Amino acid sequence: MTRRRGVLSQSWAGSLIVSSLLFSWLGAVAGCKRPAKPIGRRTTQPVTSARGTAPRRDPTPRALALSFGGSARIHLDPARVAAEHTFFVRFMAAYEAAYRGVLLADASGQYRFGMAPTASLGVPALELQIGAETLTIPLPDPVYFSTDFGDGPSPRASARWRTLAVSVRAGQASVFLDGVKAGELRLSPLRVSDEWCLGRSCRAEGAQDQFFGFIDDVGLFNRALSEPELRTLARLPRLNPRLENLVCALPFDDLDEAPRGVVPALALQGAAELRNVSRDRNALEDTQRLPKSALKTRLSLPFAPHQVWLVIQGVNSELTHHDTAAFALDFIRVDPAFISHNPTRVPGGSHRASLGQPVVAAAAGEVVARVDEFRDDEPSLDPAKRNLLCVRHAAGEVSCVLHLRAKSARVALGASVKAGDLLAEVGATGAASVHLHFALSDLPEPNAPGTFADLVTLPFEFSDYYVSRDFGRSYQHVDRGLPSAGEWVVAGRAP
Repeated sequence: MTRRRGVLSQSWAGSLIVSSLLFSWLGAVAGCKRPAKPIGRRTTQPVTSARGTAPRRDPTPRALALSFGGSARIHLDPARVAAEHTFFVRFMAAYEAAYRGVLLADASGQYRFGMAPTASLGVPALELQIGAETLTIPLPDPVYFSTDFGDGPSPRASARWRTLAVSVRAGQASVFLDGVKAGELRLSPLRVSDEWCLGRSCRAEGAQDQFFGFIDDVGLFNRALSEPELRTLARLPRLNPRLENLVCALPFDDLDEAPRGVVPALALQGAAELRNVSRDRNALEDTQRLPKSALKTRLSLPFAPHQVWLVIQGVNSELTHHDTAAFALDFIRVDPAFISHNPTRVPGGSHRASLGQPVVAAAAGEVVARVDEFRDDEPSLDPAKRNLLCVRHAAGEVSCVLHLRAKSARVALGASVKAGDLLAEVGATGAASVHLHFALSDLPEPNAPGTFADLVTLPFEFSDYYVSRDFGRSYQHVDRGLPSAGEWVVAGRAP
């Protein structure tokens, strides 16, 4: 991708220099929280001009990188948001089919936009909430993995840089995705907080939301930008912090070069950092730079060594495991006959061969949840009727295995286990078919049978295993990685 030069970087000639100097001086005097202009008053300078005449260095491109527990906080003048305004944000989601991920939200909960829970529409989507109104927007061409892998696993797709903008004027909010209008909301008067959060909600109660990936080029303009202006912004590789009408901005790679008062103080919290990204928004290159799971626990595959298992449901897959369960995996054992002879390269997974197979601890820890009361012949479509075991490995890191065979639990509640210790056997309780469900979450499942907790699953990686993406023709060793749907995985050694 080549650097695009738009009109946003071309307005330095003629009479614009005088007006640019004036606006630069006014911005330095008034600061980020100077009084907002009245609704309906239009500036004589378009958003496509830049203020100030000082030469700008070419900074190292950076973005805010977030994984679970990561966020950032800033303060914005509520009067800015009560009046006519435009929010603009550029982002790259590491997982587009996950649970709610906040890009930007105020502490009152009145104003929030980011990733939607996938189950709300059945497809990956964005969600905007202003006051009592909510708008969901399906993502065009989402990064989404098929579970129809008869011809092999889905290709590993690159994440995508996208832009989201909310342009508000006279009680009307227009929403733009990648510079194209995607919907509207009618608004009532708002009373927002001066505290804003990037990456997750400002409030900690209940099941946590989390954005995973990069947030970049956050901007607040003091007027409602038009669709052509937002389309121009979306096409540029970077947001110029000296743009006219830009009253607060977080360009991340240009924090020192912005006019005084435009960049608010940024407080990073948890698994949040500023990370280098490509200069030209190269999606393939930046996908490799996305933050990985920041976990203390080193996990092994949860079944016996030398057994080959097929991943039938993975992260960003199109069927189940949406919302708070988005990072769970499902496995079935590959029929041993296909491991030794599979000339037509079929997936080879077998529910029959999976029944009764041992489930082992993925890492050392303490058994903190145990349900072993449901029979194998319980109604199979009632998800509450599943036997399970959970092991806490570290604070906020709990692995859980579900749908266990009736009366197969081999460990007691409170017991200490080592990696590889036998926990139970694979079954089908609470599921439509026999399979092993594995997830790492922030909290354990409840001990009370048939109940659920406000837990969320976390991105994780297994360590030291072999993977085949061609159903047994070849294997590669993986030091640390997350399997995808359609892959064969095996611990110990490759067949």
